[in-house]
Amino acid sequence: MKHKFSYVFLLLIVVVGFSLIYYFSQEKDCMFTVRNY
Repeated sequence: MKHKFSYVFLLLIVVVGFSLIYYFSQEKDCMFTVRNY
């Protein structure tokens, strides 16, 4: 049970991290986003 909770917490961190990266990439240039792909 505790192991599953840590997995959910890790997933939450990953989702928040990706949303932050997406937000900051949108704030700066579109070229930065294109370069990532």
